[in-house]
Amino acid sequence: MEPWRAILDGLPDNARVVLRCPTGDAFAELLLACADRRLVAVPLRARVPDTEVARVAAAVGASAVVDGPPPASRVSQLDGEPGHPDAAGLAFLVHTPGAGRCVMLGRDEVAGNAARTAALHGFSPVRPHATALPLHHVTALVMSLVGTRLTDAPLVLTERFDPVTFFAAVEAKGAQTASLVPAQLREVVRAGVHWPDCLEYGGRGGVAPCAGADARVLGRPGGEPGDAGRLAAHRGPRRPA
Repeated sequence: MEPWRAILDGLPDNARVVLRCPTGDAFAELLLACADRRLVAVPLRARVPDTEVARVAAAVGASAVVDGPPPASRVSQLDGEPGHPDAAGLAFLVHTPGAGRCVMLGRDEVAGNAARTAALHGFSPVRPHATALPLHHVTALVMSLVGTRLTDAPLVLTERFDPVTFFAAVEAKGAQTASLVPAQLREVVRAGVHWPDCLEYGGRGGVAPCAGADARVLGRPGGEPGDAGRLAAHRGPRRPA
């Protein structure tokens, strides 16, 4: 057994575990491993400095720090207080850079929101979903990670966002919905990348337009929706028959 798994197995419910890892399948594995063990995951960006990792770990009373992606994750055990009452029932503590605080996300609330969002977007084993957001982002955790887990839908992730790499992954995996923030959508339009035929829509939180309506979100200068103008002419989700 990999050392990080053995250490997580030995932690009690609600122990906080700080995770520093690049976004990708390995990070998803770590986050879901914490969820399966009823541990509270505290995800951090891969480039967060050691001093910040130590500060966050102390602030949340962490019992362990898992550094780097499996299978070569480095694990440090700490003397956190697993039974702290504020940690009861939490799924994630999402660190807000610059604000010096963590957003507390409860297991029941996360599961409920993820289930509703997954139903809205029709997540299923035959409808892959992609997110351009890093896994330390609330939307990526709740909607994309937990939503696809609840529905057995494949999740498409890339370590860093750039339009060409992201849409190549979307096309390769046949993702039908995608979650991007407005700044990323603007990058897509500027890059003029090919919009994959499999992708029904992409937008902030993967939100679809109103039924039967085409909504201009972003388009090329002059209002002509080019290839990236599929952003501007949403087709809406095709529901399984």
